[in-house]
Amino acid sequence: MKLNYLSGGDVFGPNYGEARVYTLTNPDFLTRCPNAGKLVQNLHFTTDLENRLMQPVMNKERPSEAAKAYLKKNPQLFDSWLAGVKTVDGKDDLPAVKQYLGL
Repeated sequence: MKLNYLSGGDVFGPNYGEARVYTLTNPDFLTRCPNAGKLVQNLHFTTDLENRLMQPVMNKERPSEAAKAYLKKNPQLFDSWLAGVKTVDGKDDLPAVKQYLGL
């Protein structure tokens, strides 16, 4: 079904129904898990990014495959997401993730 968004007013709420998602953790999470905490702090999603990620999922693609395909096409996201994040053995995570994805 083709949908047309109406202009001239946010009938779906501010910014056409844009939502905000907040990640909550235990107060001492960053102290107990600084590496995972750094990753959580680095992750930022825009409405446009979420829409692009969800489109294939809405078309019955497995979420993990849709995410992997998007990240392969947009590896620049890793630069900010993985800044300061380390692998289990203490190395920079960016090369390890890119290797895993075959980039």
